[in-house]
Amino acid sequence: TYTQAPETIDLARLWECDIAAAKTKIQQIAPAHKRPSMVAHGFGHWWVGPGINDFDPLLVQACQQRKRKCQQPDSEADAKTYINNMLRKEDWGNLALRCEEAKALKRRKQEIEQAKAPQIQERAKPFEWPEEERRASLLGLVRFKLKRGDVERARAIARQVGLKLTIGGRIADEPMLTLA
Repeated sequence: TYTQAPETIDLARLWECDIAAAKTKIQQIAPAHKRPSMVAHGFGHWWVGPGINDFDPLLVQACQQRKRKCQQPDSEADAKTYINNMLRKEDWGNLALRCEEAKALKRRKQEIEQAKAPQIQERAKPFEWPEEERRASLLGLVRFKLKRGDVERARAIARQVGLKLTIGGRIADEPMLTLA
């Protein structure tokens, strides 16, 4: 937890001049953070914790892609070692580039999820009938069953949709549809 937004923290100059003072300020801003150098340079939110090597999965994925591009071993452990080496060497420019790649991966992932969501909803809609069409269809089925002489099946269908079926003469379309 932070007392201010992680993106707004900029203690890089203080970190270069006086690490102890920077760590004291970081303890006030982000008390449980195990990566004070990342917080000082504005990258603290990329460490998700609780372990020392628990980085954001998208940052790890971006580092894996970078290592793959350079034809280096690209396992998750290799990517975390790559991040730790950047932190140890204080290669903030390289880390900033990997963080930008992770942000791009996040945007792409969200775009894909948004693109898939409407298609799922559109597939479900054609199978749903409006209530009026459904009632009209069932009324037609009841009429068909009555014409064929299957009175019991017609009564069962009528009960399912709340229609009153009286054996007699005609059919009326009212709120309580009555088959007469």
